[in-house]
Order: sequence, then C-alpha cells, then structure tokens
Amino acid sequence: MGSGASSETEYEPLKKYELAYYKSKFIVLAINQDAIGQWVIDILFQDRPDKVFTAVTYDGFELREFSDKNLPVCDIERLKIMYRKFIKNKELSL
Repeated sequence: MGSGASSETEYEPLKKYELAYYKSKFIVLAINQDAIGQWVIDILFQDRPDKVFTAVTYDGFELREFSDKNLPVCDIERLKIMYRKFIKNKELSL
C-alpha cells in the first residue's frame, strides 16, 4: 500500500458495487498516467461486462478511486463486440 492510506479507506470505493464483479477476472481496456502521476485504468469484468470501471491508483498500488464510467448501453454493446475475443479468453485476463 502507498502513502499511508489505511486498507479500510483505500477499499471504500469498492463497496459501492456488487461483490459478483470482483469474483470475475477482468481485462484492461486502457491505461494512462495523468499529470500528477496517478494511473487511470479502465477495466471490464469478463463475467459481468455490463459496465466499464475506472480505477485510479497512485504509485502503482494505492487505490485512490474506483467508479463506474456510466457509459450508455449502446457504447457498452460496442465495446463488447470490439473486445469479444478478450472478454471470452480467461487466459488473457487478470
């Protein structure tokens, strides 16, 4: 864990979503570093590909934010088509 955040505080953003998401493997759709050094990672859970989530980490480990991107259903459907071979392949997931 990074700069002193307690595990309760660090994992608080995860409590907003159903536990079933976290039981699934996921694929990384995008990863970028912002101006202050945080990593912004967009992920899609393989068993629940109905939402795209953004995880923001600092120093590669400390979870700063975890949220649903609130994409329209049509965008989610397009992503599922574009990334279908990755969504179905459990060997390519984390």
